Amino acid sequence: MTWGLFLLVSIIAQSVASVMNRVVMRSADKGTWGYAALSQIITGSLIGIYAVIHGFELFPFRELWPWLVLTIILNVSSNIFQTQALRSAEVSFFTILGSTRIIVSMIAAILVLGEHITLYQGLGAIVMFSAISVAFSHHFEWKWEPWMGSTLLYALTSGLVFISD
Repeated sequence: MTWGLFLLVSIIAQSVASVMNRVVMRSADKGTWGYAALSQIITGSLIGIYAVIHGFELFPFRELWPWLVLTIILNVSSNIFQTQALRSAEVSFFTILGSTRIIVSMIAAILVLGEHITLYQGLGAIVMFSAISVAFSHHFEWKWEPWMGSTLLYALTSGLVFISD
């Protein structure tokens, strides 16, 4: 059941990060890209410290370099799209629409990694789509707004980077 704890920590961390990103986007006209880069540097540093403390093993670069390049491009793209979306989107709606990255990860895992979806995973995807529909139907007249495109691109790149790691 440790996966449940990690899931909870992930949800809380993503929510806090989205709120912090939105606060920075509202309060600063300049430096938002610098903030996005700084957050990635801090994240990488924390992961690096953890790896040094607990040990790590380098992967074979020659065999996996295309995946490494893809992961870097997808991470950067995901961060850019998230920053673009949070400049004008409400965090609550960004979080709901951005959660479609889970569906992208599921589909990519099936197509790329050959994984299978269980009944519970399929039901979870249906519940997610239903929640997104309910949330947006009560607050929007289903008109397209620019932040939605950035959010969907964030979901696509974020979902793909999850399986390419």
